[in-house]
Amino acid sequence: MAENTPEKQPWAVRVADMLDTLTTTASITWGSGGDWRRYRVVALDQLSLDNLNDGSQPPMALEKGSKAWLDDENERQKPVFMVTHGDYGSTVPARSVRVEMPGWSVPDHTAGPITLMCFELFPYAALRAGFMSADRFFQGIASRSAAKGVDGSVSWARFFGADLTRKLPKADEVTTLNRGDIILLCDQTGAAYHTVTASGQTNQAGRPMVYSLAAQDKQPAHSSLAKIADDYPLYPYVNVFTPRLPT
Repeated sequence: MAENTPEKQPWAVRVADMLDTLTTTASITWGSGGDWRRYRVVALDQLSLDNLNDGSQPPMALEKGSKAWLDDENERQKPVFMVTHGDYGSTVPARSVRVEMPGWSVPDHTAGPITLMCFELFPYAALRAGFMSADRFFQGIASRSAAKGVDGSVSWARFFGADLTRKLPKADEVTTLNRGDIILLCDQTGAAYHTVTASGQTNQAGRPMVYSLAAQDKQPAHSSLAKIADDYPLYPYVNVFTPRLPT
């Protein structure tokens, strides 16, 4: 009996418990925004930033040592950066600022609204449940940035140890899922586009239920895999795997 106690359950099952808590949480919505995922810059010289909304307003002086935002991470490869601070922003020489990596703050839906992509819902739940450190969470974010041209569902699946080479069944062929398993919705080539997590439950029709966050749902939802598959008709195949705890 002791092996069935919560503290003895596999870590992914306990992450699913957190996902159950997060389902329909109003302060979590789908999207890629949020200051927690942006790069900050520290001004190495005094900078002049123009008002982005009203050109008649005088520029703002960003003092040396002050911090602002680098909105596009790809700008790190350019000789000039577009730096913003509130309603102000200007293109400045790259040498005039020092770029800080993302992760200066940890996303926390209990402190204020946050946005997550579908593939970030499981790792965020793992973070909130205490199974991933903030450093490990941001390593996963960085692994997505490093995987140019690869959907975040794929990069995070690799981070959790998925086998992306296996032959994939269609979603309507899946009848049972283990609680905490991660499911990628894929096209016929195996390219993934959406990530959900198995709840271990079934609906009245006996079809597996999953936790999902998508533009259609707006907030984390507990839905049937069949409904999710209907929402993504171009991705009828699934890759199901039990996530490995990143170390």
